[in-house]
Amino acid sequence: MRMWSIALTPLRNSRKTECGAKQFLNYLAVRAAPFALLSNSPVQRSLARGRRLGFLLLWRASLALCGLAWMWMPLRATTLEKLSLDEMARQSTLIVRAKVVGSSGVLRGQDIYTFYQLQVLEGWKAAGVHELQVAVPGGVASGLRQSIAGAPSLHVGAEYVMFLWTSRSGLTQVIGLSQGLFDVKENSAGDAVVARPATDERMLDKSGRVVRDEAIFMPLADLRAELKRVLSAGK
Repeated sequence: MRMWSIALTPLRNSRKTECGAKQFLNYLAVRAAPFALLSNSPVQRSLARGRRLGFLLLWRASLALCGLAWMWMPLRATTLEKLSLDEMARQSTLIVRAKVVGSSGVLRGQDIYTFYQLQVLEGWKAAGVHELQVAVPGGVASGLRQSIAGAPSLHVGAEYVMFLWTSRSGLTQVIGLSQGLFDVKENSAGDAVVARPATDERMLDKSGRVVRDEAIFMPLADLRAELKRVLSAGK
């Protein structure tokens, strides 16, 4: 059972906000300009100064509001069900070691996904798969940005071991959000190792109790052996 509470939180369009702010400020400048052309009588000069001050205060207020709109980035928490390595291996539809070769953001309905193109280097539960596309919730598309708490972060050119599952709609994603993503690095001896930091998101066990996630670090050879053991036992 998966208990993912994925909070999709769209941000304001910064480019549209900036454009709207510029148009509004230009409008204020045009409206304020005639007051500088009034005659030199004391009364008219006083009125002009008052009107210019009023427009200046309105201009500053618009900047403050525009800045708040651009910086407003609400992000709700994500609740995850803790999954062991064995559970992820059994529940995954694909397990691969792959290199990220490209990415693109796509708007699907009201949700944004970042699609990563993968070059498969090694596969478990992935016979004959050489290229793959993985969707991660959140990202940037059509001038909009969404941030998803607990979503994994991938980088083009980096290598990972991924525990993946494919939904009924055909969307392939990392299982358990960041739980199913492991960085592949080399240690000082030149041996490949896999690592996954502990997540900061709220995590529950099978009984619904709050538990702490733990970081995982092991040689890639040990992970291969563990996957072989688990997958063989499941046959």
